[in-house]
Amino acid sequence: MSIKFSVCITYFYKRDNLIDLLKELKIEENKDLEVLIRNDNPEIDLKINNHPRIKIFQNKQKPIGEIESIRFLLAKSKGDYISMIADDDLIDNRFFEFIRNDGFKHKTYLSLSTTNKFEFGNKKELPKLSPKKKILMFLGRKLYLSGTVGAVYQKDLLFNIFEKLKLKIYLMDVFLLFKILDESCLICDNYYGFNNTKTSRLSSKHINFDIFLKDYMEIVNNIENKLILEKFVLLILVDYYSIVHRGEKFKIRRFYKFLIINLKIKKLDNKIKIKLFFLGNFYLFKLILKAI
Repeated sequence: MSIKFSVCITYFYKRDNLIDLLKELKIEENKDLEVLIRNDNPEIDLKINNHPRIKIFQNKQKPIGEIESIRFLLAKSKGDYISMIADDDLIDNRFFEFIRNDGFKHKTYLSLSTTNKFEFGNKKELPKLSPKKKILMFLGRKLYLSGTVGAVYQKDLLFNIFEKLKLKIYLMDVFLLFKILDESCLICDNYYGFNNTKTSRLSSKHINFDIFLKDYMEIVNNIENKLILEKFVLLILVDYYSIVHRGEKFKIRRFYKFLIINLKIKKLDNKIKIKLFFLGNFYLFKLILKAI
């Protein structure tokens, strides 16, 4: 049977979570599926049970990060459709059956994602909305979508995106959501993606703030829809505060710099900048009080 799906897994050290993911994929039942794992930890020699459709690629050099690991796996993949996932997250194997039943009519398939294991695999009753409106719900924190967890892309489409991708480390999942807005996209109403926030929560102790800002501005410059841009900027402002306030150094300076960068974005109109100004100063005030 020809390979229809390539599941590309980026791995660093969470072996127990990886085993759970492999069990969930049920590779014996999904005979048109292959699993490619990029071990980006040169200090660990990853070994799992042998299977002809599971391949592990060990990185013996300096770690290259998630985005470059995915580039590597894309070049090795045989499937017509690609799923990208980290070693600590899950994708429900029924998602692949959903795509087969749809007859592979769409270039992109997104499912709902959840951080609640009890919701994983269940269906959520949603009104019939366009992908664009569902992404707006995500930006308004009314729906959880991801460009990686619980997402499957036509290989050619993903190749074209990664060929031009300039992000270094951060916000790739959100970036992908915006890049598929004008493509043939189907969002199903099942929680087929599970984001393990206990193990993957972004820590301010490990984040490179300079690279984060560059990646953030790369996305801002790529968003053409005005309403989506406004909601994205407000979404990340809150998330950036949550990252900064957990840090140990330069909290006020970093958040102030981020706020100023946003207020200088030319594509934002004055109305949203006023909202940003007051919301940003509210969070800035909270950081100052915490520092006193």
